[in-house]
Amino acid sequence: GFTLAAALKAVGPHAEVVVAELVSAVIAWNQTHLSALANHPLNDKRTTVYEGDVGKLIRSETQGFDAILLDTPCSGEGTIRKDPLAMRNWSQQAIDEISNTQKGLIESAFHALKEDGILIYSTCTLSHEENQNICHSLKESFPDSVEFVNLSNLFPGAEQSTTKDGFLHIW
Repeated sequence: GFTLAAALKAVGPHAEVVVAELVSAVIAWNQTHLSALANHPLNDKRTTVYEGDVGKLIRSETQGFDAILLDTPCSGEGTIRKDPLAMRNWSQQAIDEISNTQKGLIESAFHALKEDGILIYSTCTLSHEENQNICHSLKESFPDSVEFVNLSNLFPGAEQSTTKDGFLHIW
């Protein structure tokens, strides 16, 4: 809800913002419990909610989006601090498997962008295999079309949390 609310503030009155969510309970939670806290962004006329597999949606929209914020499923390393049970499912094999899914999603998202579109890739994990390596694999596949933006000046102090490539890591 809060990410959507921020996106709606940033776009014009005639924009369309598509939210894709696989889990119906997350949509319901954002329509009820979080709705008022985020100023009811799912009720905004510019918002379309797609309940289902985001991969399926973006694969069906070749060059259909100006921008995509792709918050991919991940191994969840970044949630260990708040959920100690997250470690019981962690393994290198799990990281390898989810990184293959992430590569497919980022490539599908890339193809769903209009020319000169913007793709923001996000996870809640810490591993290079699920973050930088995914972005670098996209750039290796499309070297003339992918450009990384250094985020070290995104906000005051961001330079303390950026990698040598300018990727932002916050934990």
